[in-house]
Amino acid sequence: MHRWTRRLKDMCGVHSFREGTGPPNCTKPLEFDEAHDMPDHTFFQGWLDKFRIRRAQDFGSVRRGQDDVPIHRLPVELLSQIFMHCLEFRGVVTLCAARLDSLHQPIILSHVCALWRDLAIDLPALWRRLSLHPCNGRINQYQLGRLFIARAKNLPLIVEYEDAVFERDICPCALNLVVENLAKIGQLDLWLTQSSVRRFSLLPTDITPSLERLSVQVCPGDQEHVQLSMLQRVYTTSPKLHALCWGSPEFPPNVPWSQLVDLCMSPHCQISHSSLAYILSSTPRLQELIVTICPVTQEDVIPSRAIPQGHLRYLDFTVDGPLDGIFQVLCAPLLESMTLRPHSAAGWYFSDESVVVEFLNRATRGLQSLALLAPHAFSVQCLLSCLSLPQSSSILSLHMHDLPALDDNFFERLDARYSHDGTYLLPRLEKLDAGYCVTTDGIIASMVRSRIDDHHPLHHANFDYKPGEAAAHPMDVSLLEDLQRSGTDITWW
Repeated sequence: MHRWTRRLKDMCGVHSFREGTGPPNCTKPLEFDEAHDMPDHTFFQGWLDKFRIRRAQDFGSVRRGQDDVPIHRLPVELLSQIFMHCLEFRGVVTLCAARLDSLHQPIILSHVCALWRDLAIDLPALWRRLSLHPCNGRINQYQLGRLFIARAKNLPLIVEYEDAVFERDICPCALNLVVENLAKIGQLDLWLTQSSVRRFSLLPTDITPSLERLSVQVCPGDQEHVQLSMLQRVYTTSPKLHALCWGSPEFPPNVPWSQLVDLCMSPHCQISHSSLAYILSSTPRLQELIVTICPVTQEDVIPSRAIPQGHLRYLDFTVDGPLDGIFQVLCAPLLESMTLRPHSAAGWYFSDESVVVEFLNRATRGLQSLALLAPHAFSVQCLLSCLSLPQSSSILSLHMHDLPALDDNFFERLDARYSHDGTYLLPRLEKLDAGYCVTTDGIIASMVRSRIDDHHPLHHANFDYKPGEAAAHPMDVSLLEDLQRSGTDITWW
């Protein structure tokens, strides 16, 4: 018996594989202290029996004769939710932990007792996640995978397949399992070599009617040889596809842009300003966009008319050179999060800083997260102009690094005591990451303390002083150390 299965059995009081009985030798009746006028065992047992009967009528018993074990008294719905939480790792469901072997959580849960086995087998969502890898024939993934797919019933599968290069021929069972069940897959994450790409390119059309999310990446070291454009047969005929993550230097051909809600292009696939304008004009349903943009050239053509993006909420651009042309025509009223990062150390974002202020002013719904990561990207005055907009008052997370030095004036504007009428920048701010601070000792401590007194404390903060000057801020460091000891996630360098 595996140690995790044994621990689950002990936790549930199950000591027989097929029986849900409590621990052995539990025949001693409950004893009560008469000095404290506790009811006798007969009275208490009668009351408990009535409670069990009433509860069984209200919720329905999972299995008769197993109410001795406390966990078996839980409603089926609650126990099912507990099973589903077993698939999470630190609050996130990760596909990489869904390998098909005896340590996979659904297998362990189904081997604790007969009750858990019946419940787990009858829970399709527990079996829909598969992580497949070439196995050299050592692991029978094909048979185990078919078992998982059968137990998932009609739920769309969530499948990860990661190829690998071996010195000898690999067992094709994992790839065969993916190919044979493409029609049942709702989310497909692929890490491929050229041989696997060729296998997908030979498939007939109309093979992915359920596919909603597709992620394709190239295995490390094979970027120059793998042509992911051959995979267009997979996504071109996917009527439900709404999320695409592309990890190849080749621009994906024949993408059904009008269907996409989420689009992520890896840094290997840099797109031109013209291509970005085309994508923005062709994706009316887009909500999340992550792309890397080439420097603007004379060949780039950007439309002069406005590009409305009525659903765009998350924007992440990695750039080299100014983005004035795109941001002048882009209108995203529902924008909630924006991240700008450089592709090289020489990157900057705008020739005219007023462009970004006007763009954010069109985000009428209000921002929640803003991250600006580049040397010489903004002046402090432009940054304060952006944060002074009414749309910025809802920001919860602000991340600034490698900007011009953040001085006393900047942090005083974040201080809750800045104005007598109680108006100060970012009143709802919870996370602050500020790089290259050149402040007088006590300015940052005053800002942090004022927000605590105003009942809007920072939950996470990181302050990066000018190199070698952290020791010159004893007042700031003293307060930050006190907050660290109280459990606040605050660091400084």
